[in-house]
Amino acid sequence: MNYIIEITSHFSHEISMLLIASLLGGIVGLERKVSKKSSGPKTFSLICLGSCLFTITSKIIAEDVPGADPGRIAAQIVTGIGFLGAGTIFRSGGTVNGLTTAAYIWFTAAVGILTGLGETPLAIIAVIISLVVIMVSRIITWTFIKQRSFRNQNKMIDPEDDHLHHEDT
Repeated sequence: MNYIIEITSHFSHEISMLLIASLLGGIVGLERKVSKKSSGPKTFSLICLGSCLFTITSKIIAEDVPGADPGRIAAQIVTGIGFLGAGTIFRSGGTVNGLTTAAYIWFTAAVGILTGLGETPLAIIAVIISLVVIMVSRIITWTFIKQRSFRNQNKMIDPEDDHLHHEDT
């Protein structure tokens, strides 16, 4: 038990960064869940937490190993996350689904990296901006579709089938 307390006190800053990363990822995931997408808070928390943990590990290695480049691990995070995000993109007929979720996966990894670097205020601001972008985009998209539907009220327009609605916003 004393060993756990000793580790916790020695790594308290790192533990707080991991908790913050998990929370920020969960917030992003909550937006996806509210938007009725399959990936939710658990997935995005883990992406952000993992990116943060890799970044912290990279910093620790760089401190202990002369000439170590902490940026190399961050570059590998981006590559790995790109692979994960690509798996969420699907094409069905004339529409492409999953682009916003893929972008959010990529974004969430960046938030984790920022948090792991100790740039928590910037990570929090980035999450807030991303949520505003999603909300404003959704409002503009639905306003445009509703106006178009109103002008063509003799025709039945399903916003889900609209060729302009090509991402999962």
